[in-house]
Amino acid sequence: LLIFLIPKEIVSVDKKISPTTPLSGLHSVIGNVTLKEVNPEIFCISIPKKMDKKVTSEFKRILKFDVPIIGQSSLNKNSTIRLIKNSLDQFFILFEKNSEVAGVIRSLEKDFYITEQSDAWVGIEIFGKSSHNCLERICPLDLSAESFGVNTAVRTLMEHLNVLIIKTAEDSFLLLSASSSANSFLSAIETSAQNIA
Repeated sequence: LLIFLIPKEIVSVDKKISPTTPLSGLHSVIGNVTLKEVNPEIFCISIPKKMDKKVTSEFKRILKFDVPIIGQSSLNKNSTIRLIKNSLDQFFILFEKNSEVAGVIRSLEKDFYITEQSDAWVGIEIFGKSSHNCLERICPLDLSAESFGVNTAVRTLMEHLNVLIIKTAEDSFLLLSASSSANSFLSAIETSAQNIA
């Protein structure tokens, strides 16, 4: 007969458990750059071959707004849903938690392959008049207004990390990277911001 004695401190469980995010709700200002963690719901939409010719009309019918071309994103009328076209047969759909989009996702599931990826990503919104200068130090893309307009959405590398960069306004970007490397990702952005502050 084996008897295990469990210390009281292990037995007592804190009942105030709350969900956390990869960057614990980051919100900081470095010079003219503001960094804020954002946590949109992210779903990947893959297009089956039988739907490849009807995808634009079906998306427009279900989502009620125009489908972007590859490397671009579109917003719905209320700016609550962002659709990003990653490739010929893949899209990302981003929206705020607790929004009315659950019904939209259910409608899309009837014709497309849908996978939720929210927990796989960490999101950082970077804005302010020096946001462009901060990013151009760590991003190999030409982020000038002529080459990288509002709603552009492309994959790139930043300090050897895969990043999806979306220009949301003239001085505002949404950056998405793997949640598993969230701290390294944040460190790269903060270091660049500090170097121009």
